[in-house]
Amino acid sequence: IIGTSCRLPGGILDPQTFWEALNEGRWQECSKYPPNSRGFISKMPEDQIEASVGRGGWLGEEGIENFDASFFEIHAEEAEILRPNIRLALELTYEALENAGLPPSALRGKNVSVSIGVGTEDGWDIHRWREEGAGAFDQHWAASSDPSGIAGHISHFFDFKGPCNTVSNACASGAFALRDGNLPTCHSLHCSQEGAVFLVLKNYAAAEAAGDPVRGIIRGLACGHNGKMRSLMTPNANAQKKLMRKAIELARLKPEDIGLLEAHGTGTPVGDALEGEAIRSIFGDNRKVSDPLLLSSSKTILGYCHGAAALVGILKIILCFDNLLVPPHHVKPVTEYLKGDIIVPTRLTPLSSENLFAQINSFGFTGSIASVVLE
Repeated sequence: IIGTSCRLPGGILDPQTFWEALNEGRWQECSKYPPNSRGFISKMPEDQIEASVGRGGWLGEEGIENFDASFFEIHAEEAEILRPNIRLALELTYEALENAGLPPSALRGKNVSVSIGVGTEDGWDIHRWREEGAGAFDQHWAASSDPSGIAGHISHFFDFKGPCNTVSNACASGAFALRDGNLPTCHSLHCSQEGAVFLVLKNYAAAEAAGDPVRGIIRGLACGHNGKMRSLMTPNANAQKKLMRKAIELARLKPEDIGLLEAHGTGTPVGDALEGEAIRSIFGDNRKVSDPLLLSSSKTILGYCHGAAALVGILKIILCFDNLLVPPHHVKPVTEYLKGDIIVPTRLTPLSSENLFAQINSFGFTGSIASVVLE
């Protein structure tokens, strides 16, 4: 991983402000009532919004509404109806490349691939239908509304010639997108939490040879599915255990080598208990109290970024590596599976600068599951 960029709730416009929000516990800034620009409340009386809609994580004007269409060579007519996720994709691709020290002009015509992990985002069509009726669905609508249009707009503008694809695996979309290509990206926009994280990937040996800023190394990545359960959305602790072990094995490590774990952490009693059971079974018998596993989840600050959830977790771990610190966890953890060898940091906690390995879980509500080991 040589470049990063993001847009997240609470005025988080880049990785640095994300790190500040994590350290300061700005969950209240990241959880507000939706702005009037969201179509489903544009005609709702103000006194009904709180009771009917509730709080969520929303991007402000800097996040999606201020967009320089001319910079991206998009005509005014098309720009007016361009979906917010495509605006984010173009802006954050540029910023991630800039963060990596890669001039976009140097990549034109090259075999650069784009892989998008996308979550639910249907509010834009509903908003346009309410405002414009059937006339909203003109010649620009298809290229903007189809999920493949997100990755397609990136490859088109930047003139990338490599594979270009979009994947959708609910909350695990970002991790599944990591399996493909040299420029994986992930974003999500939906009614409860909006956000986007983009990463630039490059072969490690090539990055080292070019002197690129290596921010993290993907040592192991395992993807799978819960299989047959009581219902589609029922978690499977055994499948989670096997998947986490597989990611560690692919990284050629042992459980005791992992020092930091970014849990999926759904915030649901069943989901958290089953993930906790999986974590306990893998790490509980292989740790020394003097070398505990640090366990946390960025969802305690940002909430649920669905399609972007995995890459939000990866970006948090990269920032922990950069600063050699783990930010405090801001929600009281479930303690049934926590002992002296697995702890949730409640204050800023130092990391050793040697042998830094972390694991990130991302479990989709439709059964897709993924786990990433990062160095």
